[in-house]
Amino acid sequence: MESSFRFLNLKIFLVVILGLIAVSATTEGVTVDRVLATINNEPVTLSDYKRFILRSGLSASPETVDENILKNLINNRVVFTEAKKSNIEAGETEILQIIKEFKEGNNLSDEEFKKGLAEEGMTIDSYKTFLREKVISLKFIDREVNSKIAISEKEVEKYYNNNLKLFIDKTERMVVGAIFVKLPVNATLTEVTDLKLKSLKIVSELKRGEQFERMNTLYSDEPLKSHNGLLGEFERGALNSKLDMAMELLKEGEVSDPVWTGEGFYILKLLSKRQAIYVPLGQVRERIYKELYQQKREKVFDEWLKTLWEKASVSIKK
Repeated sequence: MESSFRFLNLKIFLVVILGLIAVSATTEGVTVDRVLATINNEPVTLSDYKRFILRSGLSASPETVDENILKNLINNRVVFTEAKKSNIEAGETEILQIIKEFKEGNNLSDEEFKKGLAEEGMTIDSYKTFLREKVISLKFIDREVNSKIAISEKEVEKYYNNNLKLFIDKTERMVVGAIFVKLPVNATLTEVTDLKLKSLKIVSELKRGEQFERMNTLYSDEPLKSHNGLLGEFERGALNSKLDMAMELLKEGEVSDPVWTGEGFYILKLLSKRQAIYVPLGQVRERIYKELYQQKREKVFDEWLKTLWEKASVSIKK
């Protein structure tokens, strides 16, 4: 757990420090302050909001208050308030190591790092304090939320079986034969009726055992007549919707009832079918685990955070 926690610390740290260096100057120079919310009767001001945007590297309009950003600021405050009560610490060595890893990973000298902070009105000491609060909060979240989330093998298997379409390696394919008879242009009612009777006769003969290829030669129009009735090989869903629905009902070797389209009728035959091939569970287990963990964590975290808000008597000003 310690290694995964340190990785999370570093990711958050990278986002924060990048924001410090890259954030736009439009968030500076706030001259008018007002109370946006209270936490345990302590005010959260517009200045606090602007500083939070600055230090988090967020993009926001300087003219209006974004409710989601304000809620994130409140989240930070209530989590840290509770974390302090739990006697969680972040030592100087730990903070220095995180800063060192960031500087090394981004090829920043001490001077470049200090300059980036100075441009945002911060010193090394003030930034350490800021970072220490983040680390303490993350440790608290790790203890109170992350460590209590468990994903069983049964849950992984259930997700895999219920979502097989997400793990298709090779799609199902069908080799389809068809007898096709065109509907005459501007066909009369009599011609349409005769064609319907003809379609039923062909199906009846096929179901009595007549050879599909022979019936194609006798009745199909081009181009199917010249191709021995081979319509082609298709993925499921690639055909005209009416044809695809008819194919859904067929087993290998079976023929469909007449399927009418605007151009005429088709009588389909499923010549062969290759079932879809799925990526084995073993190859996607970690991916599924991460997805389920994230889903469960979001739910648990939101519920936990709600209790902290209630405990802290949070009030957002309208």
